[in-house]
Amino acid sequence: MTEVESVPVLRRFGGRLATAAGPVLSFLRSVFVPVVLVAAMAAVAFAFGRRELLFPEYGALTAGVLSWRLPPWTARPVDIFVLPALAALLGVGLNLSRIPFAIAWGVGLGVILYLLRVARSHMVPSISAVLLPLLLHFTSLLYPLAVAGTSLVLCVIAFFRKNGAAPAPRIPQPPIRLVGTYWALAMIVGLLACYAGPRYLAAPPILVALLELMKTKADRGFAKLAGLVAASAIGVCLYALIPNWALCGIAVFLCVFLVCRALRIVLPPALALGILPMLIRENQQLDFLAGTAAGALLIIGGATIFFRASSASKTQEVPVTAAIPVPRPSLDEVSIHGGP
Repeated sequence: MTEVESVPVLRRFGGRLATAAGPVLSFLRSVFVPVVLVAAMAAVAFAFGRRELLFPEYGALTAGVLSWRLPPWTARPVDIFVLPALAALLGVGLNLSRIPFAIAWGVGLGVILYLLRVARSHMVPSISAVLLPLLLHFTSLLYPLAVAGTSLVLCVIAFFRKNGAAPAPRIPQPPIRLVGTYWALAMIVGLLACYAGPRYLAAPPILVALLELMKTKADRGFAKLAGLVAASAIGVCLYALIPNWALCGIAVFLCVFLVCRALRIVLPPALALGILPMLIRENQQLDFLAGTAAGALLIIGGATIFFRASSASKTQEVPVTAAIPVPRPSLDEVSIHGGP
């Protein structure tokens, strides 16, 4: 075989090799690398014995950057670092100020929503970064440091992946009315969780999922509700069986990821909700499971029913003029009936 004849053979071999390696590379990017990143975060927290070093939303951000199609908040990778770090620092600062919970919850949520609006960013997971320390009473600066460190890693990864992948879809900012409605709903849920109902009714990943659901008008809402409830149960069960945080993080990520694939949904907050039990004390695990299940049913289920009922009522409103069109006479009819 001459050198000229060997070129097509090499090209065909290279094409077959690339085709065969495609699924392997996809698995490494979408599953293996995210699992390693989550396990590394959990291993550091476990080694130092500090729950503040765990950032549950890291699982959601990792899946968003690597496991699924690039979400809108990856359009500017710098947002992945700046906004969660500022949100975490704000949450700890509000705790250190010792102001009442209701005021801290409203201020923290309002400031982050305002920053997202001003920055024209869709970095919704920042909401979880500010609300989590308020819910769990974190006062250590280790938490914002952990959030900043993990977010910086993902910022770099998102920057390089964005350069080699299809651009994230451009989505306009949600209307002011929707943002205000969301703030009011999150305030009501937070106050109920703190003063009346189970504390974990206002688990931050559920509130993040609520805003995403409101933006999409409850697209596949019941499937996402099932995904959140399943993620909470998976996290509690695996944490009870696997005391090592790194191994538990690996198992939780894989199980929740498979549940989302089975339900055919893209739901990063479910991964955060699955990791969250590792931050909860052992004697509060059942309270966490009951509270998050009730929160998902109340918030996500209620929003889904509302949007579906609203959509159904709009489709039933048919204008009378559209239902009974008035025909226009032709030129022949005018000449026959109306002519001289």
